[in-house]
Amino acid sequence: GLHHVAFEAYSRMLVDERAQWLGGVGAEIESEPQEYTYIPGYYAVFFYDPDGLKLEIVHIPGLAA
Repeated sequence: GLHHVAFEAYSRMLVDERAQWLGGVGAEIESEPQEYTYIPGYYAVFFYDPDGLKLEIVHIPGLAA
């Protein structure tokens, strides 16, 4: 089944800004913004929506729209 949904961000700064906003509105953050080893430069924040669905905002250099 569905594991989580990811939304692409055009910069790390945007990932950080959205993470700060999420914390301000009381969203449950699974992991603060950080770089992951999935592929070089993978930078993301993971959080949950009100229904418990895991969501992600991610920036990957060279792939951002």
